Amino acid sequence: MRHLIIGNGAAGNAAAHAIRRRDPSSEITIVSDEPHAAYYRPLLPYLLHDAPEGRHLFRDSLHLPRDVTVQLGARVQAVVPDEGRIDLDDGRVLAYDRLLIATGASPSLPPIDGVPGPGSFVLRTLDDAVTLKASMAAAGPSSRAVIVGGGRIGTKVALGLRHLGMAVTIVEMLQWIVPQQLDAAAAEIFQEALQSQGIEMIFGRTVRAVRRQDGRVRGVILDDGLELAADLVVMATGVRPNAEIARTAGLATRRGILVNRFLQTSHPHIYAAGDVVETTDIVTGEPIVSGTWTNAVFMGEVAGENMAGGSREYPGAWGLLNAVELAGIPVISAGLVHPPLEGYDVRMRRRERAYRKLVFRGGTLVGFILVGEVEGAGVYTAIIRERVDISPWKEALVEKSTCAPFVRTLRRFPEVYAA
Repeated sequence: MRHLIIGNGAAGNAAAHAIRRRDPSSEITIVSDEPHAAYYRPLLPYLLHDAPEGRHLFRDSLHLPRDVTVQLGARVQAVVPDEGRIDLDDGRVLAYDRLLIATGASPSLPPIDGVPGPGSFVLRTLDDAVTLKASMAAAGPSSRAVIVGGGRIGTKVALGLRHLGMAVTIVEMLQWIVPQQLDAAAAEIFQEALQSQGIEMIFGRTVRAVRRQDGRVRGVILDDGLELAADLVVMATGVRPNAEIARTAGLATRRGILVNRFLQTSHPHIYAAGDVVETTDIVTGEPIVSGTWTNAVFMGEVAGENMAGGSREYPGAWGLLNAVELAGIPVISAGLVHPPLEGYDVRMRRRERAYRKLVFRGGTLVGFILVGEVEGAGVYTAIIRERVDISPWKEALVEKSTCAPFVRTLRRFPEVYAA
């Protein structure tokens, strides 16, 4: 059996491990358009200022199993499902019996005059990090940076640039930072921490244009006409699935590649996993494209097992399951953290830099935010995942007790959070 995997990231690597565990002798080939060995993408922001975390970029858990062929720097030009082959842009043709598309996602850039262009950057790949770091060094510590987008990546980049002495301003179109993971109360804690480090933040505004002079960035112009001085601009405005290769191959897609519960695409010999897949939110039931490392690994494991003859079902993705540490403060969020006004019971507690928010629907927990004190997150995620009726112990959970009797009934396996 010839297994071919397009993509050398979290999903592709997890699939290779799963295939090899089930089938010790099959042929496995990974094709990647990047020239680097597999790396842990969430650590890229730490490379910008040589933080200790960056040393784990090529961490052991991503080492491939034995007898896997990896072709780096190879770009797929076309997938030909009826002939069981892919065409590479250098003219080579690779045949397969089972194919996994794990092409991930790429930065999504809003329509801003002057983007992309000299002095504007994204941070999605290792090459992006190397390029941005070199430009930061050339600009010098007294230079000014504008970060467009105040999500996890944008905030981490802002902290890294500020660590090097640069003047940093975050421009976020919504009303607080990391809006997908935090509510206003949680964000306030982190905004105070960022302000204490000298990072400026502008909310409710967008960038209309990047202004250059003599080929160099001199500023950005906001939608209200205000101009911010800048020597470089980092775009941190989200990602989009790399699903074009599937579309041109005739596979079913919407925002991402559509799959069944076994992660098969509309062609039975082609599977898909990771950030390129459109799946279902296990809490809300809504269609989502999950961009978390956690989900990519899980999908890769399921797809790989099924490519090798298994029949493992994929239950859907967490729309939100993330852990991050910003300015030395940890936060873990999962499930539905921005519920509608009606039909939900929301409980919140704040004490200095500690904050807890639990979201209930009837007798079940459907989401939470833990800031500062993150103990019990694994129990909370298990409760959500298994849809446990916690009505008799709801108040105990609100009061931070995770020792209620129902905890003993939960299945025991660790939750992994994407950074």
